[in-house]
Amino acid sequence: MKRRVICRVAGGIVILVLLLGTLPLLAHPWVFSIRTAIDVNSGDIMRRTCVFGVPIRENTQATAFSHELRRVRADLSAVRDWKRVNAKPLIGRPISYRYSGVPDTCDFLVRLLDVTESADEDRCRILKEALVALQSGEVRRLKSLAETVGSKLEVPVTPY
Repeated sequence: MKRRVICRVAGGIVILVLLLGTLPLLAHPWVFSIRTAIDVNSGDIMRRTCVFGVPIRENTQATAFSHELRRVRADLSAVRDWKRVNAKPLIGRPISYRYSGVPDTCDFLVRLLDVTESADEDRCRILKEALVALQSGEVRRLKSLAETVGSKLEVPVTPY
């Protein structure tokens, strides 16, 4: 009886040690991650959930920036060109890529256009310029465009 209890306790300890040994693997994005990407031709956002590198769920959402581009009837390409924004593993810190913060900056630009009550012609020109900066990968130019639009306000404005 004692021997059987000792064997079960020892087996439980071995399983516990093995589980604790694999715990750091959960921080790797290839085990589990939620990856965010932006379509540089429309401003839409895609969130893809991956387990062991295999996509199991994909969700595409329109942003305020893409809604505004469609509203002013900017020339949008039908071809999707997805650029990585970030990846969030199960535990640990998110991984940022080149386009990190771009969706927030684009939505901030739209909110600034709303606050400054810009005319549709100005909105169209500014949004097309932002779309060109997005397509060319010039993230700093996009932020400086938001600062330029924000300079119309009396309060200093800086994007995220």
